[in-house]
Amino acid sequence: MENISFVDFWNITEEGFYKFCDRISRRYIYVKSYEGRILEIEDANFNTIQEMAGFVMGCFNSKSNVRYRVSEAILGKVKNDNIEKIIFKFNKLEITVTPATSVEEIADQLNKGYEVIAEKSIAKVESYKTTPQYALELEEKERCNREVLHIDESTCMEFKNENARREWDELSCKNDELSKVCIFLRRWAKVMQLKILSGKNFTDFAAITYEEASIEKNITLNAAYIMVYLLSKYWKYGDELLKWYGKSYYNNSI
Repeated sequence: MENISFVDFWNITEEGFYKFCDRISRRYIYVKSYEGRILEIEDANFNTIQEMAGFVMGCFNSKSNVRYRVSEAILGKVKNDNIEKIIFKFNKLEITVTPATSVEEIADQLNKGYEVIAEKSIAKVESYKTTPQYALELEEKERCNREVLHIDESTCMEFKNENARREWDELSCKNDELSKVCIFLRRWAKVMQLKILSGKNFTDFAAITYEEASIEKNITLNAAYIMVYLLSKYWKYGDELLKWYGKSYYNNSI
């Protein structure tokens, strides 16, 4: 199937970009400039690089109206010159294409851009690890870990009743994955118990102790609801925790 792009001029944005609408996908394209047969696209709201690549390559087609509509909007006159190069951004990464560029090569440019970002991020992290600030943070984390482990060893988890205790014991022995989850939940519950005894409420400590209790970093924040729900079934203060979580993150009671 022949790839041809057609657009309609929409308006000029507050940022000074020329907004066009792709007739086929109804996606918006924000053009920065059109000079010397080079089209520069600042942004577009295509979901995938394949969709974006399809539109861009369709701009080079001689049957496309892109060069007409863009030159008319930006230059004030219709130009019949074919577009020779398109520079566009996808996920803030700049990609350059010509009529000879393939969709695979466009995707490859994007992936290489991601690799460069990743390498810079890793280098930044590694550089930060050499700073005194990182050493202090590491020392504080180790102190916190020791404190959590001490609380875990020296206190008992409080349950709703004996049935809840028995069901908890059965859950923690089912398999290795559930065992890891239960270790985290036990630590988290014990640390929170001490906070409750000191007169604090869940708003003061629930979120921060959640991170502190995950010493092995095998429990993510994305799993918070599941963790809260499990504790609500067995832990003495689980119902209050669930109610707090519902109000804090969903603005209602779960």
